[in-house]
Amino acid sequence: MYYSAIGSIAILILLIENMDVLRGRISNADAPVRKTYRWFLYAVLIYYITDVLWGVIESQKIAGLLFADTTVYFVAMAAGLLLWTKFVALYLGEDSRTGWIMVYAGRLLAGAVTLLSLVNIFVPVLFSVSEDCVYKALPARYVMLTAQIALLLGLSVNAVTIIFRRQVAPEEKKKYRTIGAFGFIMALFLTIQLSFPYLPVYSIAYMLGTCMIRTFVIGDAIAESKRELDEAEKILELNQSVTALMDNLPGISFSKDAETGVYLACNQAFADQAHRDSPDEVIGLTDHDLYDPDVAARFIEADKRALSMDEPYIFVEDMTGENGETVKLQATKLRFVDAHGRTCVLGMCQDLGEEMRLRQEAERAEEERIAYSRINALIGDFLCLYIVDPVSGQYREYSKSKVFEQYSLPESGDDFFGVAAEYARRYVYPDDQHIFLTAFTRENVMKEIGRSGLFSMGCRFVMDAAPVHTRIRAAFVIEKEGMRLIVGINNIEDSVRQEEEYARSLAQAQKKASIDALTGVRNRHAFLAAEEDIDYQIGMMRPPDFAISVLDVNDLKKVNDTEGHAAGDRVIREACKVICDIFSHSPVFRIGGDEFTVISQGTDYEHIDELVGKIAAHNEEAAQNGGVVLACGMSKFDDDGSSAEVFQRADHAMYDNKAMLKGETQRQ
Repeated sequence: MYYSAIGSIAILILLIENMDVLRGRISNADAPVRKTYRWFLYAVLIYYITDVLWGVIESQKIAGLLFADTTVYFVAMAAGLLLWTKFVALYLGEDSRTGWIMVYAGRLLAGAVTLLSLVNIFVPVLFSVSEDCVYKALPARYVMLTAQIALLLGLSVNAVTIIFRRQVAPEEKKKYRTIGAFGFIMALFLTIQLSFPYLPVYSIAYMLGTCMIRTFVIGDAIAESKRELDEAEKILELNQSVTALMDNLPGISFSKDAETGVYLACNQAFADQAHRDSPDEVIGLTDHDLYDPDVAARFIEADKRALSMDEPYIFVEDMTGENGETVKLQATKLRFVDAHGRTCVLGMCQDLGEEMRLRQEAERAEEERIAYSRINALIGDFLCLYIVDPVSGQYREYSKSKVFEQYSLPESGDDFFGVAAEYARRYVYPDDQHIFLTAFTRENVMKEIGRSGLFSMGCRFVMDAAPVHTRIRAAFVIEKEGMRLIVGINNIEDSVRQEEEYARSLAQAQKKASIDALTGVRNRHAFLAAEEDIDYQIGMMRPPDFAISVLDVNDLKKVNDTEGHAAGDRVIREACKVICDIFSHSPVFRIGGDEFTVISQGTDYEHIDELVGKIAAHNEEAAQNGGVVLACGMSKFDDDGSSAEVFQRADHAMYDNKAMLKGETQRQ
């Protein structure tokens, strides 16, 4: 019975440390590498159970059950080895020949152990159990365990040497060392198991190894996912702040990308001035789309000045109003960088004459000024509006829509934030209740208003049994009684859906913009984007193994001149098909009229010389049969500073090959 104690402890530790992994409650749980590790833990758990049962059955001297449990024990060991080998290959990104060898070696050994376990039922080769329940190890067991030791050591050596064979970032080295240490520990304890079959040392090895993996690999991955989630929430919060700012700026306001001149956001006043029904109809347009050439040129010139100055660029401009009258606007433009790293222009225009008129009206009618302040504190169609004493918490309902009447909320009371928390548990969508209760507190609202002048948060309310997106805003206004907090809820369901549709449309347009219309392969724009991705990895000291091939269609100009451009297009499509057939696992780009490039990684990279040789073989056949001839140059990455250096070598090699092909043609 003492034998089972180790396995029982190991089961408890595995369940305590890895319950979130076993239940698939970590980020990207369905990703191949994490799914494989989860199945590996299930195999380890089954092994623990068989090891615990082995000790119990052996102490009770039940020979038949001991034989059956030992058979399952070896099968569970084989499953663990198979899944660990697959996990290591996926985790290390070994999609090369080494990775395939690792995976197939694990499958082969696991299959052999399983087969031997089945054969052992009829012909003892692994172990035997006598009638008095004495377990005896047989020769095949020693061979099988020795092979496992060799495979585990091979996996570990490969993991550790990757640190030296690749340019691994410092923070990643710990993970590779941990993977290597797991295999060394398993191999060491298996070596002990060879000589002491009655000791549960394999369970001890699993227990130590899985604890290390949890601490240094899975734990780090979960922490990294949490950091990424926190960063995403910060970007979302910043985007919400920009939207709230745009909605609450006086007069006309907008922002646009400084490089492309495309409008990114605006308020309704700007949409009206641009003769559009809503801000959504302005997003994605440029000055040339909105104005005549003279007005567009003035806008663009003002943008340039704002981008060249550290301080806001302020000027007064005369514009023509709807009735043909001259309207004097004070315009302010300034440079800023948004949450996506884009340099943008923020613009604000205010009618000076209108501002003076409103000020005079406000002085004549105090009550109208109060109503104006309340409405401008919360621009938009609101579901409800409350006026709150920020000191005492007393509140009263100012107005509410018919839709909001279904909640039957108190129209007045003494503890606004307490009542809000109470009713939120009934009417806020369950997934958003924690966010609401955490953010919508008196302390947090006051702090945010003090920092930015406005509190704004989004959450979903349950309306007619369905979640509806809303935005809660709060701001201070000065009334006769003193400072008051205005709190309102706006229905933004339509705008959220429009944003989602715009994002989908933009993604489709970007995909279409990366395809060459004639051949259907990727175009020059897509190639430049691929180079940027590779250069980023080079800059992060994690360059991939890759090669660039540059190919050029010979005598295309001659075909265009003698047979017409339609014939030339057929030649280009034929050349593209030849390239795609040969480089079948690599992206192909058409970067010019008759020029193609190929970026080869993985399998194509390993056989790149053979693939380039196929181009040469194709050219020999084409020269005899009158087919398309392709000049080809290839270069591999060799610790270069950028992908452009690899491309230049390949381009020079292509021109050398082109000259050689023309020389051969002339000799013929």
